[in-house]
This record gives sequence, structure tokens and C-alpha cells, in this order.
Amino acid sequence: GGSMRECFRGSLSLIFLASLLPLPTLALDQRPIAIAELTQKAGLVIRGQVLSKTCQKDSDGRIYTTVELAVLEVWKGNPQAQIQKVVHGGGIVGEERSVVPGQVDYKLEEEVVAFLVFNPRGEAVTLGLSQGKFDVWLNTANGQKEVRNPFWGAAPRKGPIQASAAGAQALTLIDLKQKVEAASK
Repeated sequence: GGSMRECFRGSLSLIFLASLLPLPTLALDQRPIAIAELTQKAGLVIRGQVLSKTCQKDSDGRIYTTVELAVLEVWKGNPQAQIQKVVHGGGIVGEERSVVPGQVDYKLEEEVVAFLVFNPRGEAVTLGLSQGKFDVWLNTANGQKEVRNPFWGAAPRKGPIQASAAGAQALTLIDLKQKVEAASK
């Protein structure tokens, strides 16, 4: 009965492949949250750099990820330390992968602006899933740092094509900071 094992292995690799494919984002279901509203709801707004990501299981067996951000600037609130931990559902532990639709994704070493709220356990959580995190990138065309999330800001342009995705307007880091400071007064 060697065929049974082959069949099983085949289905496993299919499942694995499916898990590698990008899931369609549920961005269409999400209402874009205005920057002022994000700021008002957030207990903490920081510009930081991603130092580490650790995936663990909680006591109920749910997979979660802890991200450590080196705090570069505080725009609102008081971080717990120079390294601010942020938790989110989902992640990979061993062979298990847990995916939360619309969930935030922090990439190692990237610079971000994070809009955070604190859960009942006192852990920082990104507000509005992926909406509460802005990627910071350098626009080499003008030497300015720009920011983007799924709804605000233009995507970094690769190559000669100057058209920004979905007609999004460029949003500079300075603009975002000014909007946050104005909204948190």
C-alpha cells in the first residue's frame, strides 16, 4: 500500500503551496480610517524600526506574534520602553501557520509608524489591523521619506513608471507627523 502514502504526501504539499500563496486581502470590506481618527483612537503613536518578530502560542493554543520596535520618535502617548513590543494574532510556529485576514505584517528592519492601542493585558496592539501601520520608505526621486498603508499614501514606485497605484496621493512622513500632532491636540 505505497500508493496511500504518496497520495497523502501529495495533498500535504498542495496544502503547503496554498499557504505560501498570498491570500486575497479583505481590504475591500474595510472602511479606510482617517489619519485623524486613527490618532484619536490610538493610545500610542510611534515611529520605529522593527528589531525582531517572535511567534508563540498562548495558553489556549492560539498562535500570536510579538514584534519589537526600536522607538525612534514618539508622536503621541508614552511608550513602555525604548523598545516597544507589539502583539498580533497569527504567525508560524513550527509546521503550523495561522493567518488572520487583513492582519498587520511587520517586516524585519523596516521603518514604520505604528498607531497602537493597549489590550486588557496591557499589550500594545496595532489599531485597525493593517491600517494602524504605515511603512516608511525613501522616495529617491525627491529624497523625502514617504509613508503608506493599505489606504493612504502612494506605493513605492519601481522602475520608470510614475503612475501611483490606485491614484493614491503621496504622503510624506512629515505630513503624517503633522496630521497626528494636529489630531492629538
